[in-house]
Amino acid sequence: METSRVAAFSDGVFAIAVTLLVLDLHVPYTGGGPPSLAYELRLEWPGYVGYVVSFATIGIMWINHHALMRHFDRADRPFLLINTGFLMLVAFVPFPTGVVASSLASPRIPDDVRTAALLYGGTMVVMALMFNAVWHYGRFRLLRADADQLEVSGITRSYIVRPADVPDRHPGGVPQPLSEPRAVRGHRRALRRVSLVVRADRADYLTASRRCLEYQVE
Repeated sequence: METSRVAAFSDGVFAIAVTLLVLDLHVPYTGGGPPSLAYELRLEWPGYVGYVVSFATIGIMWINHHALMRHFDRADRPFLLINTGFLMLVAFVPFPTGVVASSLASPRIPDDVRTAALLYGGTMVVMALMFNAVWHYGRFRLLRADADQLEVSGITRSYIVRPADVPDRHPGGVPQPLSEPRAVRGHRRALRRVSLVVRADRADYLTASRRCLEYQVE
């Protein structure tokens, strides 16, 4: 099968996935009385953060997927199955995004917040692993004869699996305050249980989810 058909189908799935993300953003209804519309909009901040992070993540994956496909000269049945599994996870992203946004909007039950963090982070890790499978199968079986080996080697080095170390610090290296909210500490402990981070062309999915969950500290 020609790779153009695979790319076209994949583009459609990516487009639908990013479109579904906006369905988790709800228009507040105040009925013309208190509380104000501005107040109700502020309460929806977890949905905004989840939308931006997940949209950016899916967008990065779409760019990377496009870059990979141009190195393959055909698509066989095993590759189609692997790519379909990857796209299944891409289409699933709106669900954990909505779960995380809902748990952050009313973090009254710490266990629910940790569960949401694990669901989102786990989804990103499994999706990144499937992305690795797409590339590694393709580079061994479907690589074009005229592919730039230097570029192929560079992509391969960026698709590695390494142990994750999520420190108790902000990205800038500033220690967390002692008064850190309990819900955020729960997010951090949950994310530590995800033991792998897969780098896909400098797209660190677990870091994206961690930053989303730590937004309320700022």
